[in-house]
Amino acid sequence: MCILVDCRKFEVNGEPLFIRGGNWIVSDGLLRLSEDRYNTDVGFHADMNLNMIRVWGGALAERPEFYNACDKRGILVSGIILLSTSMGGNQILNLQFFVQISFA
Repeated sequence: MCILVDCRKFEVNGEPLFIRGGNWIVSDGLLRLSEDRYNTDVGFHADMNLNMIRVWGGALAERPEFYNACDKRGILVSGIILLSTSMGGNQILNLQFFVQISFA
């Protein structure tokens, strides 16, 4: 018996994808971050068979090494960029910028 539920359907390059994800916060409070550290920590997510990481909006805006590590492992990234505390706190948001990055 199959029950149809109203849910979000994710597709990548026209192919359906079941999302198995986890949350990402700063992996080291002292910011001792390196390419090797990112590769190891993102590798933990890949080893758990996750295919998406949600970057927490209260963390820092991640470095290119993080995105490169995700790309190497084929992990999608979902992030709340504008809410990141690394952008200086209570900034006046540029709505046009938000629309551009949200729907790019």
